[in-house]
Order: sequence, then structure tokens, then C-alpha cells
Amino acid sequence: MSKSFMAKRANTRQLKKNVKQLKEKTKRIAILEGSAWAVMAGSGVYAITPYAVALGASNFVIGLISAFSTISSSIGDYLGSWFLQFSKSRKTQLFWSMLVQAFLWIPIGFLFLFSPGISGVSLLILYSLSSFLGSFGGSAWLSLIGDSVDEKERGTYFGKRNKVLGIVQLITSLAAGLLLNVLTKNVFIGFITIFAASFVFRAISAYLLNQYWEPLFKKQRVSLLKTIEFPKDPYFRNFIILSAGLIFATNVGSPFMSVYMLKDLRFDYLSFSIATIASVVSTLITNPYWGKVIDKYGTRPVLFATSSLIVLIPFLWILSTDLLGVVLTQLYSGFVWAGFNLSIVNFLFRVAPHDKIPAYAAHTNGISDISTFLGASVGSLMVLFLNGAPLFFMSTLQVTFFVSGILRLLFVAYALPNLSKNMAVRGDRFLLRVVTVYPIKGMQMELMSLHDTFTSLIGLPKKLRR
Repeated sequence: MSKSFMAKRANTRQLKKNVKQLKEKTKRIAILEGSAWAVMAGSGVYAITPYAVALGASNFVIGLISAFSTISSSIGDYLGSWFLQFSKSRKTQLFWSMLVQAFLWIPIGFLFLFSPGISGVSLLILYSLSSFLGSFGGSAWLSLIGDSVDEKERGTYFGKRNKVLGIVQLITSLAAGLLLNVLTKNVFIGFITIFAASFVFRAISAYLLNQYWEPLFKKQRVSLLKTIEFPKDPYFRNFIILSAGLIFATNVGSPFMSVYMLKDLRFDYLSFSIATIASVVSTLITNPYWGKVIDKYGTRPVLFATSSLIVLIPFLWILSTDLLGVVLTQLYSGFVWAGFNLSIVNFLFRVAPHDKIPAYAAHTNGISDISTFLGASVGSLMVLFLNGAPLFFMSTLQVTFFVSGILRLLFVAYALPNLSKNMAVRGDRFLLRVVTVYPIKGMQMELMSLHDTFTSLIGLPKKLRR
């Protein structure tokens, strides 16, 4: 062999080694960055509904806050995907949208200085703008992280990452609830502290996002209308019908679950925090389990099983009238939604051509946000129409839960058969194993590994410096 050939071969090996190191570094940074985001989610996002209640906002306005924040998020998904062709880099678009989002938490924290009417509308506008900015960089983030996480490890990696983020979000939510509970007589001081933490950690998240590895990315010059145009892939269309339908049905009732706990069940902030983090605990424990199941059996069986189980959640909420009942319902909900959300991410990476990941992500996120907006709007109109009047044995908010459950059942019955055709495993048998054998084994392993997880959290910065 010639010296030039040997040198070229050595350079190729070195290049592959460097790329591998950059990928590994980005995956570690992504866990740190996600943890900073989780602090914002566990403090600021967690506190939005309690804050609206403390400001004196009506149930109708609280429903609109959920509805309009999601429709603005949908607009951000599509505009963000389209705007990528004009950005200097994906990281640039991510950094500035996240940084501006961080600064929005400052005015949100001082809305209590105004009257309930002004503060409620202002919260709706500011939080909707925050949601828009968060989604504006969503497609860029998925594209970036997709360059660093190989297909064969996506289920395991995202399961591990979600587990770490869940731990951070859990601790933050519990701390926020304890703070509000201690400052009951001066609760707005607690809210200011919470939103200040959201500002700081979102800014840290923006900085860490800027440290991702970014290989060359082929930009596609397309019009905004072309970006909005839906892919012709029939399998992707069936998936969207199922996921969007479930999200629509869920959001008919879900914006009012926090209100239900705070107003109807009269939970204090500590009880509210315990109930809220119960789903986070369940999610962080079961995320790695779902990742391994997806890697072993595929995305469609998990999508089949979790979609079927999601139908039961609103009916469990109707039966939950005390803290224990709500906590058990939240544990079940966290377990099921963890698998569903992870299967959505894996499905997206599996069916989308590499250069079209931002477009497919925009459609998935955008349509989900539109479905959330429509669902929350329907729920808000129901609350306004019923005007607090009970129906049979159910309160107004319980009626929205009941309607949510019926709608979930209808969408699953319609869309699921189209996605479960020719699966490698039988859906009914897999569903039975998912709710019996697999969770017991998976939870045993995850509970035993919690010590290792906390140890790895402490060691992350050291790895990052290598």
C-alpha cells in the first residue's frame, strides 16, 4: 500500500474517532441542558395554573391560557421549521429563542401588581409568547440531537435522559410546592422566587444548547405553504390521527385537573405538589423501561398498548376524591404517558427521512398543539356553559373528565386498528404483558439503579470537562 493511501486511511479513522467523541460530548451536554430545562418546567411551568388561581382568574380564563399557549406553540413549530432555511445555524436559532423565552419569566412574576382582569389576560399573552418561543426552536433541537444519537440507541438514550430530567423536575416541583406552602400568607413572594429560578435556568439551558455539536446541515429552500403541506406517507397520517385525536380528547379535561385539586378537592400547595410529582416519579422510573421495550419489540406495540391504557385515565380522575386516589391515578398516568410520548419520538425518527426530520417534527408538534388548543377550547366552553351546575353525580369539572374519556375511546377505536396491522407481536397479549410482567421486572431494576443515577448526576460535569 502507498504511503498516501495509508495516511488517508489514518485520517479517516481519526475523523471517525473525532466525530464519535463530539457525539458523546453532545449527548452528555444534552442531559445537562435538559436538566436546566427541567428546573424551569418543574418551577415556572408547574406554577402557572396555581399562579392563575392566586391571581383570581376564572376557570374559563385558565382554560384559555392552556388553549392559547398551545396554539402559539403550534405556530412556533411551523415557523421554526420554515425559518431554519434562513438561520446561520440551527444552534443560533435555538439559542436566541430560548434566551428570549428566559427573560419572559421576569414580567410574569410581577403580574400580581395588577387587577385580576388585567393580570389574567397578561398572563395569557406572556405565557403564550413563551410557548411560541419554546416551540420555535423545537425542530432545530430534534434535528441536532438526531445527528448525535444513533438509531439503535435512541430508545435507551432518550429513556435515560428522560429519567434524569424527571428526577430534576420532581425535586424542583416538590421544592416549589414546599416554598408556596411555607409562604402561604405571602404567596406572591414565593411565585416571584419560582419565576426567577425559571429565568436563570432557562438562560443556562440556552447557553448549553449552544455547546452542541453541529455538523453541516442541508438546508431546503421551501415556501411557508410547502412547510405546512402535510407529508403523503399514509402510515404517518394514521399515526397523526391517533396521536392528535388522543391529545385533543385529553385536553378537553386536563387543563382543569390542577383547578380540580386546588378548588374542588381543596388541596393545599404541599398536597398539590405531592399529587403533581407523583406522575413525574412514575415517568422517571418507567422511562428507561419503555425505552428498552421499544428497542426490543418496536414502536408500534408500545403505541398500541399505551394508547389503549390512556383511555382509562379520566375515569380514574372522576373516582379520585382524596389525595391517595389522586396520587394513585397520577402514578398510573405517568406510567402510561411515558411510554406513549417515548414511542412518538421514536416513531418520528423511524419514519422521517433524515433531511426531513425538522418538517416531520413540525407537523407532529404543530398538529399536537392545534389539537391541544381545540381540546382546551372545547373544555373551556363546556365549563362556561355549565356555569358550575352539576350533572347527575358529577361536578362541572368531572363532566369535562367524562367527556374526555369518551372521546379518547372513540379515537383509539377508530385509528388504532390501522396502526396495529402486521405487528410483530399480538397486540392483546403484548398489552397484558405490558401491565403485568414487564412493569414489575422493569421497576425492580430501576428502583435498584436510583443510587447509580444520582451518582451519575454528580459526575456529569466531570465527564463534560474531559
